[in-house]
Amino acid sequence: PVVVQDSATCVVTLHEISGSAGVAVAIARKLDGAVNMDAVVEGNMLWKDQFVMAFRPVEGDDDDVNEATVADWAVHFVALPWKVFFAFIPPPSYCGGWLCFCIALVFIGGVTAVIGDLAA
Repeated sequence: PVVVQDSATCVVTLHEISGSAGVAVAIARKLDGAVNMDAVVEGNMLWKDQFVMAFRPVEGDDDDVNEATVADWAVHFVALPWKVFFAFIPPPSYCGGWLCFCIALVFIGGVTAVIGDLAA
């Protein structure tokens, strides 16, 4: 190696992990290959936003909420239970959208069953 005045050299040696820690690393690598972590992080942010938006009377930023009319607030309070209930459906970024699709079908079926029982 070339030695330069006023410089420092750091040598890093990587050793293979053996034992149970090696198994954990192998499992983590397999999961990382099977699950798109970028999609999971994006999904977590979208899901959080679903819940935030469920508690707002209108879509948009805080300025839009401050400009909400009485009618907006009235409709918001009537729809609030439904907004919160359906916010539990995960966003389509999980599992290529299939998780969202299947859980939405279950939720729609459940609401249909409840409304059908109430109508009878």
